Amino acid sequence: MLKNNMMYRAILLVLFPLIIGFLIEKLLLANITNGNQLYSSLGGLLLAIWTYSSLIFWFYVGWVFGKFKMGAIKRYILGNIVWAISLILYFWQPAITEYYSIGFASVSINILSLFTNSSNTTTIIVFSYFLMLLVFSLGFIFAVQYKPLKTEQV
Repeated sequence: MLKNNMMYRAILLVLFPLIIGFLIEKLLLANITNGNQLYSSLGGLLLAIWTYSSLIFWFYVGWVFGKFKMGAIKRYILGNIVWAISLILYFWQPAITEYYSIGFASVSINILSLFTNSSNTTTIIVFSYFLMLLVFSLGFIFAVQYKPLKTEQV
């Protein structure tokens, strides 16, 4: 039962960027369709919070999958399956799958601006996906490599 509970939590962690991105998008669009500034304010606040916390959150997700008790390749693939499906779907139908990487878009824009003066949405989103993979991989690697210090018993 505990193993199933951990797996459900891990699935929710992997789906969280999609859920939060969808919520942000719906709040911002509700402002346009309803003309209510409250939706815009909530969407903007949520986007700001998610933008600043998504790197840490995704590193943590990589860490969680790095600590699972199964083969390393299997854990890595399992932790990135939604990411891979979302990226593939982005190339096919961009609209919905942009939600998954929205937390990384601001960081991607900042990094890309170091190398170019202009960038389009597709470049930003694809770079955001690869930034997500990098951050997840770092969390995963740190979890695999991390060995707690053993203290001497007195």
